[in-house]
Amino acid sequence: MENCQLAVHLSYATPAGHTLLDVALYLPKSWAEDPQRRAEAGVPDSACFATKPQLARRLIETAVAGGLPCRWVAGDEAYGGDLNLAAALRGYRLGYVLAVSCSHRVPTGLGVQRADQIAASLPKQAWQRMSAGGRGERIPLLRLGVHHPAESYRPARRASLSLSE
Repeated sequence: MENCQLAVHLSYATPAGHTLLDVALYLPKSWAEDPQRRAEAGVPDSACFATKPQLARRLIETAVAGGLPCRWVAGDEAYGGDLNLAAALRGYRLGYVLAVSCSHRVPTGLGVQRADQIAASLPKQAWQRMSAGGRGERIPLLRLGVHHPAESYRPARRASLSLSE
């Protein structure tokens, strides 16, 4: 990851289709703090280090402030462990599904447990086979990392934002 260019992408999806909505350059900290490397790569002086979740939050803030009608956000593991991003999504009254690493610690009624331990302890009835890009992965019905916005908030159209790199 240190010798390549990465970007955080914000996509917009509706039942009618999807499109790339916005993008932000991710600079590893080693790049952000190396003026020679930045100059050689043509990185503008205005670009500074920010984590992927921080970049995602900025993209979402811009979309929401612009009046984009959306109800929820999905993102991969790079975003799921960031409590500030999750709090911001709740503040925008957006539902979200953010993947977490196996070692992510989750508070439960039985204390704090690892996500993989929770998944392993679920009975077979808690899983449902669903299409996930044609791979037919098993997705748990347990709603870890899912926030449901208040029932009173109902945008005019159903749509979602998706984060990826």
